[in-house]
Amino acid sequence: MSADPTLPPAAARPGVLVEFVRTERANSAYALLVLAAAFLAGAVYYATQATKAGAAPETPAVDPLNPDAPPPPPPEVDNPKKGDYWFGCIGLGVGCLIAAGAGTTLLARVPPTGVAEQRSWTRGFVLVVGGLLGLTGFLLGMALLLKWNEGVVAAVQAYDTGGTATARAGARWLVMLVIGMIIAIGVVFLAIQPARAEERNNQTLRRLVYGGNLVLTTLLLFGSLLVLNVVFALKVPNMLDTTDSGFYTLSDATKKTVGSLAEPVTAYVILPDDNSREINDVRTLMYSAQEIGGGKFTPKFVSPVTDKAELQKLQEKFTKLDKTGVGVLLAVGEDGKRHEFIPATDLFKSDFQPGGAQKASFVGEAMLVQKLRFLSDADARPVVYFTQGNGELALAADAGAGFSKAEREASQLKTHLESYSLDVKPLELGTGAKAAVPADAKLVVVADPMTPLSDAAAKALKDFMGRPGPDGKKTGLVVLAEARPGAKDRKMAKTGLEGLLTEFNVRLGEQFVYSVPIPQYQIGPREATVLFAGGRDGGHPIVAPFARTAALIWNVPREVAPLSAAPGGPFTVTPLMVTLPQRPTWLEDEQLDSPNQALQDMVENDALRARKRLTGSPRTVAVAVAEGGAPPNPMNPHGGGGEQTPRAVVFANSEMFSNAAQRPRGGGTPATHELMSASLDWLRGKPPIAPGTEKVYQTFELPPGETLNSTRLYLLPIGLALLSIAGLGAGVWVIRRK
Repeated sequence: MSADPTLPPAAARPGVLVEFVRTERANSAYALLVLAAAFLAGAVYYATQATKAGAAPETPAVDPLNPDAPPPPPPEVDNPKKGDYWFGCIGLGVGCLIAAGAGTTLLARVPPTGVAEQRSWTRGFVLVVGGLLGLTGFLLGMALLLKWNEGVVAAVQAYDTGGTATARAGARWLVMLVIGMIIAIGVVFLAIQPARAEERNNQTLRRLVYGGNLVLTTLLLFGSLLVLNVVFALKVPNMLDTTDSGFYTLSDATKKTVGSLAEPVTAYVILPDDNSREINDVRTLMYSAQEIGGGKFTPKFVSPVTDKAELQKLQEKFTKLDKTGVGVLLAVGEDGKRHEFIPATDLFKSDFQPGGAQKASFVGEAMLVQKLRFLSDADARPVVYFTQGNGELALAADAGAGFSKAEREASQLKTHLESYSLDVKPLELGTGAKAAVPADAKLVVVADPMTPLSDAAAKALKDFMGRPGPDGKKTGLVVLAEARPGAKDRKMAKTGLEGLLTEFNVRLGEQFVYSVPIPQYQIGPREATVLFAGGRDGGHPIVAPFARTAALIWNVPREVAPLSAAPGGPFTVTPLMVTLPQRPTWLEDEQLDSPNQALQDMVENDALRARKRLTGSPRTVAVAVAEGGAPPNPMNPHGGGGEQTPRAVVFANSEMFSNAAQRPRGGGTPATHELMSASLDWLRGKPPIAPGTEKVYQTFELPPGETLNSTRLYLLPIGLALLSIAGLGAGVWVIRRK
């Protein structure tokens, strides 16, 4: 069957749009001018909105000390959406120029004489006008996305996590913007199609088609990269920490705290907008927290220099915001009634080292976790009671006390715990029938009683451990039980808590632990070397952050061990601290005046060594007690595990928690005070805040010039350059051979 000779070839058949523009030039011109007028109206509207001031501030109050003085001028209030309006105004203005120019061209230009020439000209006209309009729309969308870069990921996450109303509104605007960009790409694609009919026999149209294809491919590439970046931003970490110390890596406690926020938190970072390392570290911390926050943590950066109007609004709304300082403001929910402020001075710490050197550290991560935990407790600080009245560590410091007195005071520990948003209070249980633990108590610390607690006090603690706390969860107990002789003999003194601890599967040792001396280090038999259990690989969550902490020296301790090691009981006892395995220890029923003589007596007496249990195996001196499933067994991945409820922590030492605790070189918080806060965090069901969240600033220095390999320094770049040239030449030769 032959084709109809009256019809043009299928490739050259004009489309409806081409024929309409060719035959209805005037109407097409008027339509374009109407479109230009609409664009112009939109541009004028957006320009008006951009130049409109923000909400008027309140009228300044009259100065009561000088009522005749004129009131101070109101602060300038900027329009937060001014940039968006200007982008819209510019985009619509460009569109107006394109549409108006196209309409004027149709009215003023004389069309070609022949039908084929008219169709060719119309195809080129449609391609140019449609391509420019589509390109303008896409570039406008890209500009807005770049301006909204901080909220794009949060807006996308809002659909998955719920998010705030602001985030959901941002998500809707984002969807509309993406749809508009897709329409713009579609306009470019459709504008190219009519010209493809003549790309083989019309050089001008062929160039326009190829140019349009290039523009379309570029737009599609940018769109694909945009989608991929958003997807990867949600699924892949935005930053890689390449520092040797892991300076920018968040701790597990931070990840769990930020990742489990029940309500959305907005972090207003009120810091100067400069590029100093300290400011960049705060900014990096906020972005890292946003990444793991699941849409519940949103940082907003407010410059005290350029955003004065926004800062004034924050100062009027949030009562805890320092009127003159800078820092980080954390606000819960959209109303922000629960909020906390971290001054910038609390984000950094500076300690003086021996010799006058200064050690600077970044502690912003620990402060952020502390404040978020406080806000998550609904503005009610957990109450921790320290028992008093039986010679325990005193919470109040005696200003005139010496070192020996400092061993029996815990005022510095109290200050440290209060910095963790804990409410530390004294508790005198007494001996009468009215002995009881207050109802607001979440945790109780029995800090090394010098005299045994009464039966009534022990019963009050037992009742406390058997009831839920103010938060509806089970309560927790910390016991510090130093080894000391009794008042009437030299045997181990009682604490009054032996029976209660037995119910939790814990045995307080009744013998003194002495250690073989180490003369080269001037360490005697009364000084025990104590390590954190688990080694450098970490162990229990309480001591895992301290895995790389140096060994501690304790005065003669006692054993603290599980009463029954058999699995399957209601309570699981896990060692926290043990004596040094390589240093043998032995047990004595009474405190010794001459432990060296006792060691000498055991040298050639096997029976005496066996009776006193001289061994090189580690002895447990601190434990954690959990109720429920046993800890996972690394030798049996399918056994153990299960949900556990923290119940108690027992240490055979109290001095390390007192004012006499050893401080780090150059000052700072003792690691053992951090150990107490980690224990209380664990009992509260919170991941302990590791001391490693204190990031020490280090200065990198290049090695001396004489240590560098100058030969490799010169020859390696030259060799790489020659190899690249040879590879390029080989590639050219292969291509030309083909």
